[in-house]
Amino acid sequence: MTQEQIVVEVARDICANFLNEHRSTSRHDLMVRFEITNLLSEMETRGLCIRSPLDQEQYLPCSGSFAVLPSEDEFYLQAEVAFTSTARILRHLFRTEGKGVSYTPDVLLEKAATLREPLDGEGIVLGLYLAQDFGILSPPKLSEDRLRVESCCVGEHVIDLKEPGRDWAQRARFAREAIPKSMMVPFEMLQSVGYDDEFLDEYSDEDSGHDFWMLLHPSIVPEARRRFRARFYAEAVLAALKVITLQIKSRTGLNLDGAPLMTKAFNPNQPYLIFAPGDTETGMSMQQGYLQIFAGTMMAVRNPKAHGFVEIDAARCIHFLFLASLLAHKLDEAQNAPVSSEPV
Repeated sequence: MTQEQIVVEVARDICANFLNEHRSTSRHDLMVRFEITNLLSEMETRGLCIRSPLDQEQYLPCSGSFAVLPSEDEFYLQAEVAFTSTARILRHLFRTEGKGVSYTPDVLLEKAATLREPLDGEGIVLGLYLAQDFGILSPPKLSEDRLRVESCCVGEHVIDLKEPGRDWAQRARFAREAIPKSMMVPFEMLQSVGYDDEFLDEYSDEDSGHDFWMLLHPSIVPEARRRFRARFYAEAVLAALKVITLQIKSRTGLNLDGAPLMTKAFNPNQPYLIFAPGDTETGMSMQQGYLQIFAGTMMAVRNPKAHGFVEIDAARCIHFLFLASLLAHKLDEAQNAPVSSEPV
């Protein structure tokens, strides 16, 4: 099999175990079957699967795992219907009932029947699971095995999903673009040529196998790439960081922005999102450290661009986009903590 075929088969195995057997997939089993090692880490980095927060040797699907499959694949079709229908239901509920209302899968199943959405109980469960990647649940309460959303509120970001089918198709396109290609230009080559405009024109083309965008988290690519190609470099960075800000707002329900949002969301003493257990010195240090990285990025990178006329070149833009990509990946890894009861 080609590398692309292996990626698709690995993703399909992970999806099949999740849907049919309601379990994660062992890294060992995947390595033995496909005789791969580094490719699994590549897939994780590129948003094509995730490691279970309960066991780092187990893999769970994400939206990219389903979206990378062929459009005619049964699991792809199942995920497409589940996400688009669930997103339409959540958008309707947000518009009619506002935010702050908690819903269970059973309640959403009743709404699906009322709205004539083609979903059964399993479809609702899958749709909610996938909706986490789109930042429209605020905050989701997960089952102990992390395989099911037991309840959730609807985040305001759902208003942006005017056409969920289009958003799913875009996710599929970026998932397929994210498949590791053996001819992809090494990062060292980017460094050696100095990111001149002529090089970027050649190697940032989506039709080329040398696309550095495939190294970035898929959530920031759509908004950043079109601005980058128009040579609006500062605006590309600002757009990438805005995506991250909106996702944090959606997951926490906090009505803050910039560094204050990061400080509140990741406060080690009363976090909304946690990077490591806070009952150890190491965990507290990691939480404080990532708080400072997120807040510092907003203060030093986002704010000057948002409040002034700042120009940067392509090289600096790429540096900042990789920083934004790191933040997006860390946000994926962050777990939801009990929401503070104090006013925000």
